[in-house]
Amino acid sequence: MVGACFKVQTGDIEEAPAWDALPCFKTSIDGDEVSVEINNLGTISRNSWLTVDDVKNSRRAPSRLSTVASTPSPHVVIVGGGASGLGAADNLRTLGFTGKITILSSEPYAPIDRTKLSKALITDSSKILLRTPEILKDLDIELKHTKVTKVDAKGKSVTTEDGETIKYDKLVLSTGGSPKMLPMPGFKELKGIYKLRTVPRQKRLWMRQVEGRRKLLSSEPDSSAWKLQLRCARKMTSTSLEWRKYRCISILLSSD
Repeated sequence: MVGACFKVQTGDIEEAPAWDALPCFKTSIDGDEVSVEINNLGTISRNSWLTVDDVKNSRRAPSRLSTVASTPSPHVVIVGGGASGLGAADNLRTLGFTGKITILSSEPYAPIDRTKLSKALITDSSKILLRTPEILKDLDIELKHTKVTKVDAKGKSVTTEDGETIKYDKLVLSTGGSPKMLPMPGFKELKGIYKLRTVPRQKRLWMRQVEGRRKLLSSEPDSSAWKLQLRCARKMTSTSLEWRKYRCISILLSSD
């Protein structure tokens, strides 16, 4: 959200990289009291509490500019289920496009906020979805989980890994990039180095962390591994499970 701009009067997005427009709330002032009406939650005064869930439930998903039902043609096929592909589909609908939109993604979930994969050990894709399947359905955007193996520019069609041929009128290639290992000594030989791009990779990292902790639990009390285990245990005083996961990464990196 750094650098994003919004319209003060409506909360609408003026400049990227924002994904959702800001929710707008009716505000009233009565003497020293400032009250805010939060959608269906009633009026929130300064003596009331607004929970995180309340804010999340006020999220403004994109809406279709046109109320006309979508038509099979023209058909826009978007190859790539990441942020750029979703952004193209979002804007087509919000700007009034009434044709068919199909997103072809090699990942087994709806588009995610990939930047969050480097912030915590997230193994549940539903926690970082940019658009839920329900929102995509409301926008009449079809999402198919498959890989594209061939593009026929002359015939205006793409072929998927399961042999399906999909015709298009316009094609958007937004496959993104794949991270590469640094060309430095040790990166191919050392264990415990992962490329964070998908949720399944995060799951493998989490399992690797569990294995690392098991190694430390079986180490000798006088060993450096045991001392590292004790050091991490002292830091794991928070009741937050996510925080404990994060703090134990140092154990993982030292377990080999």
